[in-house]
Amino acid sequence: PTYRGQKPLIRDVITRRCAAHPLFGTPAKVTTVDKFQGQQNDYILLSLVRSRNVGHLRDVRRLVVAMSRARLGLYVFGRKALFEQCYELAPSFKHLLKFPTKLAVVPTEAYPPSRKTSEKVAPYLVGDAVAMGHVVNQLALKWQQEQMASAKAHMAQWAPATPAVEA
Repeated sequence: PTYRGQKPLIRDVITRRCAAHPLFGTPAKVTTVDKFQGQQNDYILLSLVRSRNVGHLRDVRRLVVAMSRARLGLYVFGRKALFEQCYELAPSFKHLLKFPTKLAVVPTEAYPPSRKTSEKVAPYLVGDAVAMGHVVNQLALKWQQEQMASAKAHMAQWAPATPAVEA
């Protein structure tokens, strides 16, 4: 999709796949870089998904706005090789690529975490979008199984006692 077309596409995917699910829900905002001037959020998921060229982001001011508005976490989705080759963006991407390029998740941990920050855990490194889909699917399946087990246990306490059979 085009730059302007990505926003409605992302909203549609969220509405269809996440909104009604109590584990996922919806983000506070889905907006374009141009509409984000002067705002901040704790976490930002930045979609730089392009297939052939850098396009609108070649304007360094847009990139600065996009990359400077996250207080706690910035997650960038896109083709690293495409953006590394863009002369205008090279200084910004050189800085960005000093950070890990794979998402590290601890699938067994919920937010807020109950472990101490000094406790070390081995994260799972998400290799690509397919791997992320697998992680999300497995977490949703685990959550669903836990909900079913909880419902069965709750129903069992209200079930009538089975009468003893006399021989």
